[in-house]
Amino acid sequence: MNKTGEELFSLYLKRTSDYLKVDLFEYYDEMKNNKEIIREIEEAVKDVDSFQKKFNDIFEFRFFRTLLYVLIRVTKPGTIVETGVMHGLSSKFILNALRKNNNGKLISVDLPSFFESGPANKDGYNFTLPKGKQPGWITNEDDKKIWELRIGKSLEVLPDVFDKNKEISIFIHDSEHTYETMWSELNLAWPHIKPGGICICDNIESNTSFFDFCLKVGKIPLVLPAPGNDGLMSIRFALIQK
Repeated sequence: MNKTGEELFSLYLKRTSDYLKVDLFEYYDEMKNNKEIIREIEEAVKDVDSFQKKFNDIFEFRFFRTLLYVLIRVTKPGTIVETGVMHGLSSKFILNALRKNNNGKLISVDLPSFFESGPANKDGYNFTLPKGKQPGWITNEDDKKIWELRIGKSLEVLPDVFDKNKEISIFIHDSEHTYETMWSELNLAWPHIKPGGICICDNIESNTSFFDFCLKVGKIPLVLPAPGNDGLMSIRFALIQK
């Protein structure tokens, strides 16, 4: 049976609510009817040829992003650290939720893949920024008031980030998806995630690093699938709670 984006997202929310023992449906309607994000993204991409110009509803964006929004609205995190920015779509959802919370900040680390120089990552993902664009170009000035963007390799930048931010609420990996980078990021971040905080890892299908890390720290992950370009569901991202 085929399910709509809204039906699938409701299943995601139910599974995640049960896993975290919180009611993520508290902000479901707000997320579903959030025209602000759509309007701001449409404004940012209107002159960029490689991007879709109009969006009918929030479910046209990845479940990863809409789940982040609801999770942040419910848990009211302080500091969030994210690796991997590219266009800034995930950052946009995070920052919009933080703005509505009127609390918290996002620190993002990115090694840019410029159109002119090609992919910076060594993981086989060949996406680049549009010509002439900088990391996070979809965000706006209001977003930037609570956003710190650090440019460089995550494993070189994160030690300084965590030296200045001893405790964080959420860590999100979405940078280079090699075993070394994913494993090292998770090990760097975990000591700084506060009790009850959350570690989220995207593209867990790339290698076994996330599952190896879960074994190391004795955590059973919540694994969430996502539809691919062929319409079939496959594992894509996961989270654990400290």
